[in-house]
Amino acid sequence: MMKRGPGRPKVSSVETLSEAAIELFLEVGFERVSIDDIAGRAGVSRGTFFTYFPGGKSDALWCRVRPTLDAVQPSQDGPPVRACADALVSAVAPWEDRVPQVLRDAETMGATEVLLASAGVHAAELSAVLAHRIAIGEDILPESNRASGVAGALIGAAFGAIGAWARTPEGTAEEAVRAAVEPLVEALER
Repeated sequence: MMKRGPGRPKVSSVETLSEAAIELFLEVGFERVSIDDIAGRAGVSRGTFFTYFPGGKSDALWCRVRPTLDAVQPSQDGPPVRACADALVSAVAPWEDRVPQVLRDAETMGATEVLLASAGVHAAELSAVLAHRIAIGEDILPESNRASGVAGALIGAAFGAIGAWARTPEGTAEEAVRAAVEPLVEALER
């Protein structure tokens, strides 16, 4: 039987760090919190913080939403644009009518601009996943204008819908994203 090395399990450390960061952001604001403050609150070293959040404090914000982004896995069945849209909708379904804390409290934390500025990195990763599915389904290159453009349009619509829904939550996240991507699906399916 293998023995686990010293330290906390990864999931525990990530959750502890994310929780410490969000608590501090709520208490004093995103800009006034240092990496050392977060590490100290979490009871870990500065190096441990960067092990789990190499992008810095903004990674700690995205930690709570990252599993939703990772859940976007388009089905290999059916029309590719529909599969991509359905994957975006399904990924936010578990939120139901509850806005994730990091989105709900972004303004209170003083993190709205940081979330918006760092959204591009996450959108680009998601775009690669969707463009790949579209390329396979339509027998085109993932970097083609069609594949990357359709992926970008779907992601832009989904991110925009989530942002609007988070500001004035009405209905569910699933309904908001579906309403935003559905017109694109109808216009873009071949």
